[in-house]
Amino acid sequence: MGRNGRGDRSATDGGAEVVVERGPEESLTRAILRSVAALKGVAERDLDTLYESVDVEALESLVRHSSARDSRVRVEFTFQGCTVVVRGGETIRIAENQPPRSEEYPGQS
Repeated sequence: MGRNGRGDRSATDGGAEVVVERGPEESLTRAILRSVAALKGVAERDLDTLYESVDVEALESLVRHSSARDSRVRVEFTFQGCTVVVRGGETIRIAENQPPRSEEYPGQS
């Protein structure tokens, strides 16, 4: 989602993806929750807590440290059936995970 709060949705292996740019006053946690909720079409209050998927304090600290040192960081984790990739703290990419297609696992449907 851009700074205007709108997200770019595009198909990725049958799923949807958003690229989020965090606002200057928005926490990383808030941006992730807002974006996953928008991608899944649910209210933020209907999501599991982010703490169940990632150590939020450690993530925020790592991103702050990386920004202060002008270094690059990439953190990837799964939350609510989505893959969340944080790069540098300003850009977040979230993609819906898709179940494997049956042809990838012969004999299963």
